[in-house]
Amino acid sequence: MTADFTKNFLKLAQGQVPDDKSLQRASPGDKEIRSKYQFANVLFEFVGRGNYITLPAYLTSLSNNFSADWKTDSSYGRSDPIAVYDKTTRRISLNFTIPSYDSNEANINYRKINELAKNLYPSYAGVGGVNIVSGERNRVLTSPPLVRIKFANLIVNNEGIGLLGRITSLGIEHDVAGGFLFENTSYTQPNIYTKFFSISIAFDPMHEQPLGYNSFGIANLGAEQWAGNSSDFPYKNGLTSIEQNKFNNVSKTARPDDISIEDEILGG
Repeated sequence: MTADFTKNFLKLAQGQVPDDKSLQRASPGDKEIRSKYQFANVLFEFVGRGNYITLPAYLTSLSNNFSADWKTDSSYGRSDPIAVYDKTTRRISLNFTIPSYDSNEANINYRKINELAKNLYPSYAGVGGVNIVSGERNRVLTSPPLVRIKFANLIVNNEGIGLLGRITSLGIEHDVAGGFLFENTSYTQPNIYTKFFSISIAFDPMHEQPLGYNSFGIANLGAEQWAGNSSDFPYKNGLTSIEQNKFNNVSKTARPDDISIEDEILGG
């Protein structure tokens, strides 16, 4: 893991904006906002490789889908099947648009997208001798293409860093109707870039800790508490841990000092 990656990892945990030297190529307005506010960036950390990229967070849609899976078995004479809980999975769908101020910024943005696409492939290590036909050593897979994604308090884990998971789909749509930027190069034909392109991502977060509710004995069901390291799941919010625990238990304990929290959040 590089020193820069470690430094920015700590910055994220402290709610600060990670360094991005490519902002020097951005428009003045973009540079000011993205340097000041963490929510103006989407961060991708490539696990195992020790690097990351930041992209402007011009979101067009963001959704979380939770699926509770049940194993069912139908029995003769029963109207309802016998259902046994199996697991709960989560998928995040993220769509955003990336504008380019000029050909210099477009060059940087396209390089970042190249990096994002390349990190959907795994890492390998060479083993054994050199293959006579290919001229290369045999390859053995060493790490899958896991990634952490961080966006403000909406895509984040309990430590304030990105959610660990798998990108199962990456879509890149070029806005041809929005026009092109031309880059002068030493080649006969210039490189061209669309002024805007859209990114769509399907992301399956991995659970880094056991989730669910713990009940401290049959006689103390009112003391049931969330089992995760933080009660801020799936979104970080402004409640303190004490307030969150009171809110979680309000329907069972119904103490007078809990009612104000219930009224504030549930509109009671």
